[in-house]
Amino acid sequence: MNRKWFFLLIAIMLVATMAITLTACGGSTGDDGQMEDVDDDTSGQDTVTYLTYELLEDGTYGVIGWYTDGRLGALVIPDEHEGIAVTRILDNVFANINHLDSVVVGNNVKTIDVAAFNNCKNLKSISIPASVETMVGNCLSGCENLESITIAPENNYYKVEDGVLYNMAGTQLIRYIPTKSATSFTVPNTVLEIETNAFDKCVNLTSITLNEGLERIRDYAFAGCVNLEGEISLPESLISVGLFAFNSCSKITKVNILGSATNVTVAFLGCTNLQEYTVNAQNQHHSVIDGHLYNKEATALFSVAPKASTSTQFVIPDTVKEIVLCAFANCNFESIVIPKSVKNIGQMAFVDCDNLKNIYYTGTETEWGEISLTQYWNAKKFLLFTEEHDFTINYNYVIG
Repeated sequence: MNRKWFFLLIAIMLVATMAITLTACGGSTGDDGQMEDVDDDTSGQDTVTYLTYELLEDGTYGVIGWYTDGRLGALVIPDEHEGIAVTRILDNVFANINHLDSVVVGNNVKTIDVAAFNNCKNLKSISIPASVETMVGNCLSGCENLESITIAPENNYYKVEDGVLYNMAGTQLIRYIPTKSATSFTVPNTVLEIETNAFDKCVNLTSITLNEGLERIRDYAFAGCVNLEGEISLPESLISVGLFAFNSCSKITKVNILGSATNVTVAFLGCTNLQEYTVNAQNQHHSVIDGHLYNKEATALFSVAPKASTSTQFVIPDTVKEIVLCAFANCNFESIVIPKSVKNIGQMAFVDCDNLKNIYYTGTETEWGEISLTQYWNAKKFLLFTEEHDFTINYNYVIG
């Protein structure tokens, strides 16, 4: 799938992450920083890894960076530095390291922060001590070759059951080990939340059953589960679905919205074979017309199912006032008819519509110019996020 829209939406986040990571990898400590040698001999050669620290407000140390003269390999976070407890692994510290194989977290660490080990593609194991009280949901996102998460038996906050990391109460599903060989999974009835990136890149999964009682699916929860196929049913209990929750799950063909969950609008971006949305009659937030997802009153077009029709033209109902972010993503239509009732078109509404040649607008050119997108510096780039593809806008179109 073309993911240009994805990069635009997270560009600011990436810039911030890069700044933090570059500072950490360079071993810069600032006025409060300290440096410590950690032995790391995984290849028969003497390798030294330096960890850098920051003195926290509570008088303990947090790990803020590292430097190694070889492969990082097997990382051990110490219990103490200069006689003072090491209690935190800060944001993004070990993100994007391809030569990190295993991690043993020190016995005084209480918190593992946002994206601490994000995208460590070759990380295979991590050992969590009894002291850890907080693991931010996406601290292990992108670790696609992770084989084991070990939690000390004395830990009162987290547990691992059948290769899945939960909070101790079992109400939060934090990380499904991506290398598990199982092809199907049923979320336990105790789970209320599926955390950010919990299933990302779990390529062996072909089916997932979401439990009744589930309330929230966080951002990117199932992103990159490229072999999930068939139907996905969002349970009646579900309250909200996060951004890009099923991003690039290209084999999903049907989404059943059994309750009134909100924020479904961009949850299924990149589901290029999606044929149909369904909702129940009691749904408070959504309606479906010809397999496509709208708000209840059909005044906002939320998501067009890319494979719902073989027609080359899509006619937007004249009840629609808004086309939301990425609504037509990955669709193959050659032309789209937009009624003059539309007053707002969301960014990248037609992203990756590679066959789009014509937009037919039922209003005048002046009325088109009054649609809110015209405030953007390049209206066509706003709609497509590409300068390589172009289309023609035709005004005063008469339907039928």
